[in-house]
Amino acid sequence: MIASIEVELRKLRGSLILLLVAIPPLLPGAIIALAIATNEGVPSWEQLVGRLTIPLWAMFLNPTLLATVATLMGQIEYRSGSWSFMLVQPQPRWQLFLTKLGILWVLHAMMLVLAIAGAILAGACIGHLTGRVPTGTIPWAEGIRFVAHMSLGSLAILCIQLWVALRWNNFVISLALGIAGTLVQLAVLITGSDQAGWFPWVMAMRSALSENGAENVRAGLALSLVLVPVMLFDLQRRALK
Repeated sequence: MIASIEVELRKLRGSLILLLVAIPPLLPGAIIALAIATNEGVPSWEQLVGRLTIPLWAMFLNPTLLATVATLMGQIEYRSGSWSFMLVQPQPRWQLFLTKLGILWVLHAMMLVLAIAGAILAGACIGHLTGRVPTGTIPWAEGIRFVAHMSLGSLAILCIQLWVALRWNNFVISLALGIAGTLVQLAVLITGSDQAGWFPWVMAMRSALSENGAENVRAGLALSLVLVPVMLFDLQRRALK
């Protein structure tokens, strides 16, 4: 397993995945910096973190970035034509796919940490430069809860997106799935419907935004426990190339 992880990490160096993981999390911080610099009012930390960064990420950035990162992860083998080599290695096939999923989950958690840290850093730096330091206390507990709930609640989405990205050598399919999931999630948010609580994208969003976030986290994890074995079973019997 360790050897598989090392191989996958080496592959990331030559891809756009690390760039994608590092840059988009800076967006909430950039919005915060612009808001503080262009407004005379002094915001609170709760507004910047709890009402801007967390909703922006949970409602829009999270599903779109997961689809993009999973698509890029799936395209690594297809673009290099290395499936035929990877699948004849002595390690079990399922181990290769599980390693990819694990690395993808860690990268997702890193994006969440960078988003919260970037928002706080931007607020503090621009606040001191402009003399409009955000009021109140930094909501560290809320940020930690967001990272934990969002990363665990999104595991089912990660599994689905990676499954599709590895199964078909067509990045459009994976991206279209991510866009469709995002649109359904936004529709549920706008209409306030309670009929789609089982939908993985809705579970992930509610795990970070709703009062019963812990319940949605548990539901997302339960669904992922079903999806991961099915994904591994399906992929290891496919002739990928």
